Amino acid sequence: MDHQEREIAINRWFDLRRRAVAQLMCAIVYCYVRMSRKRKLSYSMSSERERVREEIMYRISNCETSRNLLRMSPQTFLRLCDMLEREGGLQATRWSSVEEQVAKTIYILTHNVKNREVKFWFRRSGETISRHFHQVLKAILELEEKFIVQPDGSTVPLEISSCSRFYPYFKDCVGAIDGTHIRVKVSAKDAP
Repeated sequence: MDHQEREIAINRWFDLRRRAVAQLMCAIVYCYVRMSRKRKLSYSMSSERERVREEIMYRISNCETSRNLLRMSPQTFLRLCDMLEREGGLQATRWSSVEEQVAKTIYILTHNVKNREVKFWFRRSGETISRHFHQVLKAILELEEKFIVQPDGSTVPLEISSCSRFYPYFKDCVGAIDGTHIRVKVSAKDAP
């Protein structure tokens, strides 16, 4: 190989090397720009969702208009949240406070709305809404003994026994649940 051919090969090699470096730099810049756009978009969307949730929770906790949403005053709502947390075992999650979980559940129960409507207002996934709903219901059931007294079945409430609309249906049912006073009606045809 003579000197001129060798110089052409070296120049070709440097040219290929420059092109490869330029392509690599373009690919790096393209990836960097694309990732930085995704980060900004994702961050701005999540911060917007968080801002909307904070505004909703502020209004529920501090404004009297929360009666329209939750059917209770803000003070009652906060006391209920505190009681569910202390005595019902409800816990805040990494991304959701106890107040938010209770607000979603009460909104579902008081307005008879679907999961997707709550999902829209609170900017949460349907799975998260459902999980929080069930956690709050479990916490409410933990408070059962404190607020609900089960009847023992030995007496008929006055509202039932004094009303002719109800009592004929319940008069033979006293004690039927525990099986001690089961009465069977026998008609005249069946009698021996």
